[in-house]
Amino acid sequence: MDLFRCSALFTIAVASTSPVVASATEEQDLFSLSFEDLLNVQVDLASKTNETLSSVPSTISVFSRKQIQALGVDNAYEVMNFVPGMQSTRGDWVGAVPKDYARGVYLDSGNVLVMINGERINESSFGKASVYLPYIPVEVIEKIEFIRGPGSALYGSNAFLGVMNIVTSKERNALQFVVGNNGRYGATGQFNRIFSDNTRIFANFAYEQKDGESYPQGVKDPLEAIYLDAGIDYKKLQLRARYNETSLDEFLNLAGYSKQNQHNSDNTFVGIKYNWINNDKLKLDSSYSFTKHNISSAGLIATFDDIPDFLVGSCVANN
Repeated sequence: MDLFRCSALFTIAVASTSPVVASATEEQDLFSLSFEDLLNVQVDLASKTNETLSSVPSTISVFSRKQIQALGVDNAYEVMNFVPGMQSTRGDWVGAVPKDYARGVYLDSGNVLVMINGERINESSFGKASVYLPYIPVEVIEKIEFIRGPGSALYGSNAFLGVMNIVTSKERNALQFVVGNNGRYGATGQFNRIFSDNTRIFANFAYEQKDGESYPQGVKDPLEAIYLDAGIDYKKLQLRARYNETSLDEFLNLAGYSKQNQHNSDNTFVGIKYNWINNDKLKLDSSYSFTKHNISSAGLIATFDDIPDFLVGSCVANN
């Protein structure tokens, strides 16, 4: 299945004229901040402008890098389980692909909008994002913001039950090697360089592989994932690119299992944005983006020996 999306966006935003209070840095431990300081932590979600938690017009949960590391999770979707009213569980169609819930409602139609650095991942075929980007390693994440409630007025129909915005690192230089249980290993890196007041570049990469859980049926949930993103800021111009590839095999499927089950997806995003006006009273941007999703999935629900009365084969969606 090939899915393309091109979009051109022209936006005008009127900024607040009230002074913005200095916020806590991303590396600060939010648990050590006073109540007054917590209200001044900046968020990018809800109104599409930088605001503090005290002034933002929605109920929001924000997880910093330090908080995410303290939770002991591997990927962004697992953080959702620590948000009041939200939950991420195993999928039934593809066992290793997460499904997201909000306030106990699961419609399997993408009513939680997922974004990376403000760019939407959800698309029109399934409506949801987890099918295409099931694994975003926490090592390259700077923070995750959640709107705990409807956000469709600003973000469209996919935001009916909530919004998750994953912000990747843009100001770090680091190289990490990851080793964990269930045969998990990988490497991640962040790169940032400022050439002048008007020019800077950044990049993140991650490679992850794990054997997965072992089940009595003799199958596992192995995973192999690659994630790359990069950006260039030059004066008022912003260029962004992202690529990820995920392979999930031998997963449990609708309570069935088979070593022939497979799910592969790769996604490409390229975007350009130019800021025409940015002052205390007016913000004027124009942007263009291109997104391509490829997905190939096959799941064996049952074998002839298990259910001899009717034919059950593999379900394939291919590009």
